[in-house]
Amino acid sequence: MTSKSIPPSHAALTALLVLWKFQVSTCQVLRAEYAKIPLPSPDFGKSPVFDGDESIYLLGGVGAWRRILRFNISTETIEQVGELLYGNDLGQNGAAINSNGKIFSIGGGLIDGIGRVQSFDPSQDIVSKNLSNLPYDISAGSRIPLEGGDQVLIVGGSLAGFNLDKVLMYDMIKESATVLNNKTLPISMVNCKAARLGNKAFVFGYPQSVTNPPAYILDLDTLEVQLPPEDFIFPRLVDEPQVISNGYNYFLLGGWSNESDHQSDVPTDGIVRFDPEDFSWNFIKVENFPIQSYEHFWRPPSSIYIEKLNRIYSFGGMSRNFSSPNSGMVRDDIWYIDLSPLMPTEAPSTTTQRPDAFSCFNRPDGNYQILRSDYCYN
Repeated sequence: MTSKSIPPSHAALTALLVLWKFQVSTCQVLRAEYAKIPLPSPDFGKSPVFDGDESIYLLGGVGAWRRILRFNISTETIEQVGELLYGNDLGQNGAAINSNGKIFSIGGGLIDGIGRVQSFDPSQDIVSKNLSNLPYDISAGSRIPLEGGDQVLIVGGSLAGFNLDKVLMYDMIKESATVLNNKTLPISMVNCKAARLGNKAFVFGYPQSVTNPPAYILDLDTLEVQLPPEDFIFPRLVDEPQVISNGYNYFLLGGWSNESDHQSDVPTDGIVRFDPEDFSWNFIKVENFPIQSYEHFWRPPSSIYIEKLNRIYSFGGMSRNFSSPNSGMVRDDIWYIDLSPLMPTEAPSTTTQRPDAFSCFNRPDGNYQILRSDYCYN
């Protein structure tokens, strides 16, 4: 697979001149709201799927790796509706739904389901036998549902570092997998996560080489990989993120740490919004966020965007306190962020900061410009 750099647009050059420049929005506040019930038990690594109506299905998890849960958005109730034959603990995009409403667990889990594919029919609450085994382990890969909903593109390979540059296609109608042998990714990533926006997907993760950027663009029509502009600056991911698209921007939840031995360049008590048009990003502090500034998500909550409500729903996760990095708390929270306050009411502006200066002036709304490791908090 060939790759090429995207020539920086005028907007991108303007946004990245001199040092770090970010779009700044004012009077925009995000807040986490909690469901009236939690998960049946604390967990992380669940795979969420929305049925297009009222229900979010949660497949597997680390603590309950075979359980299938159904969360009703309107009534805020949750119930177990089945069990997988093999575990699934692959998190955000370990599952997908086809055009017939059948849900697929793709890739299994690290306990007993590596490489396995199963299906679940919500209309009958029936779990299939093992449909097939994938050609290789994709435990560190990312699944990208394609337009139409019946095919899933899988980039990346195993946590052990094998097949990280491979591309796999799974057809949920034919129930078969195909290795795209003529496609090789120029950037090998561990624990990459991706989301689709139109006919492109941004893939974020841990590059195997420090010279590689932490993200690349995949054209879903041609499967051509495009690299960001050479002057693209993005905060180093040190933990697994969740990547969500609302059709305009990407939102990253988790992926950053405040532990002293691998501290990130952004705070942890909020989300990062990334604009694929000009490669700008900004951190948005979220009120009532499940974790505080001295904590971080070591394993992020399983998150999914619900378009008709303009909300990101999140389930569980595992957090750590920077003062006790070897211990963590597995969470049972069910919560959402309404993205409506982020709808633009005026054209954004950009501001340049000097390398040795950082201003918190007139930033009372939780949207902060970030310069190196300096932050502004309310």
